[in-house]
Amino acid sequence: MKKLVLLFLLWSFSTFAQSNNLPICEGDGVRFVTITDQSRRADLIQNTINLYANYPRGDRYELCFIYSNELDQNQRWTRVSLNPLQVPATADKPVIISGLDLRRDPRSTNKTSPLFVSDGAEVILHNSKFTCAANTKPTSIGIKLLGDAHQIIGSEIQNCGTGIQVGDAQTAGNNNRIQETKIHDNSTGIKVTNGQGNLIEKNSIYKNNANNDNVFSQAEGIKLEANANGDIVPPSLINTGGQIANADDSILSYPEGVTDLPEDAQQPVMATFKIQMPFPLGKLEVTLVNPELYPYNNQRPFQGAEFFNEASCSINGAEYVCQLPMTKQAEDKLAVILFHDDTFGTSTYGERIKLNKPLPPASIPISGSPGPIMGGSELTGSNVSGGGGGGGGAEGGGVGAVAVAGGGVEAASGGAAISPKCSLSKNAPAPKHFYLTFIIPMLIFFSWRFKTKEAPCHTQRKTREKFSHE
Repeated sequence: MKKLVLLFLLWSFSTFAQSNNLPICEGDGVRFVTITDQSRRADLIQNTINLYANYPRGDRYELCFIYSNELDQNQRWTRVSLNPLQVPATADKPVIISGLDLRRDPRSTNKTSPLFVSDGAEVILHNSKFTCAANTKPTSIGIKLLGDAHQIIGSEIQNCGTGIQVGDAQTAGNNNRIQETKIHDNSTGIKVTNGQGNLIEKNSIYKNNANNDNVFSQAEGIKLEANANGDIVPPSLINTGGQIANADDSILSYPEGVTDLPEDAQQPVMATFKIQMPFPLGKLEVTLVNPELYPYNNQRPFQGAEFFNEASCSINGAEYVCQLPMTKQAEDKLAVILFHDDTFGTSTYGERIKLNKPLPPASIPISGSPGPIMGGSELTGSNVSGGGGGGGGAEGGGVGAVAVAGGGVEAASGGAAISPKCSLSKNAPAPKHFYLTFIIPMLIFFSWRFKTKEAPCHTQRKTREKFSHE
């Protein structure tokens, strides 16, 4: 039975590891946490980490901690009372540590210290969870990354003053990567205090609130101190009106003819948006905002909770044009954008914008649609184009008509002349107060009409119909 449990746990862990593109732990690298005494558990885990050299695998060392099923469900974590856990600086290859669940002891006199520190040795923290002690904001720290090339992948950091701090006043943190990790309910999610080239990609960062104003601002999600990450800033986005985008502005334009977005499993539509120059070329990450994670229904935070997609940008004349694959998943949702540069690293969040769906076609007459004439009446006939204040030119043998002064029409190419006083279509609705307005004038009209040599209106219409069938 124990063998079956072990196989299941290894299979579960390997599935998660593969999803984050990391090799799975195997052999002696898998360490089961079985001790029930919480006061000794952190020391035993630290002692195992100190012996990292006993667990080599190829070009790295691997330690995967699995809390035994023999432990009560509520005890499958580790209380950190004193110093933070740490990999010795003597490691000559990267050290992967997976499966930790560290929680700071609220009774500790050292409760604001980090739960884990990476300094010197190259460390990859994977599939682990870090929780600071209650009531220790804003001074407590979840993880501190000092030195170069550390990674945090597929983990979770919560309830800290600063979830992840990169560098400090004495030591820089350079070229670190934080990826696919949940960082929430801290004062500040990620703070780059001192360092360059730190990438923050595809994370879920939400409900970080440093000053308790419930705004959940960009810098409360990701904060860059002065000179950190090259002082890189997010790009200024251009809204659909051609102006610098303000909060919740629509920014996307779509190819002609696109009126709806495909389902998520279908081929996406490439929407475009523009960013203001000058700006270095790099990657733009679009992350959706999720107001449902917040305690107020009307909350519109500035932190990205769900990675959506990356946008590719190129220079087109004097502007940058970016393309973003769009599906219904993101239709009309709010989003924030991060900028990633291989040299400088990642910016803080940019302005919150709206990933608008395709706009409906403009309400203008098009080929095949009648154009209004004569104070709102319409010219009947096939394939009439044009519009505005008068009729339009005919296509395909239809009656050609162009606007003339006074609201009448005259012959265009291929059309028959129609007298202005006969231009009211027989299919057009009668104007308001038609009978009261025209009864007396019509009596005068017909008495005069029979005295002229001009053909009656029905004859002109027959002539028009003749032209329309030739």
